[in-house]
Amino acid sequence: MAAPLRILVTDPDQVARQLIMRSVQGWRPADFTFAGTAAEAKAALSAGERAFDLMFVDAQLPDDSGVRLTRWVRADHASPRPNLRSEEHTSELQSHLNLVCRL
Repeated sequence: MAAPLRILVTDPDQVARQLIMRSVQGWRPADFTFAGTAAEAKAALSAGERAFDLMFVDAQLPDDSGVRLTRWVRADHASPRPNLRSEEHTSELQSHLNLVCRL
């Protein structure tokens, strides 16, 4: 059995966070950390206490844009850095999310 994915979900909308969590849990075991703002996400990423395998980032955050947050992570400001190009999981997860969205 694979170890649970460590996932950071950055979205100010509680309903969206829950939908992402339920969708991913149906695909694979996961441990979640939630952030409602870019500042909260940066704090979680910088803490270095746990590395994230995957991130979900809303495009419009209350204090910044999701695009800028993603660029910040890609610029190696997060330590340890999550794998933002996780092609190993992307197609499998996309297939699962497509199935969930059709239900």
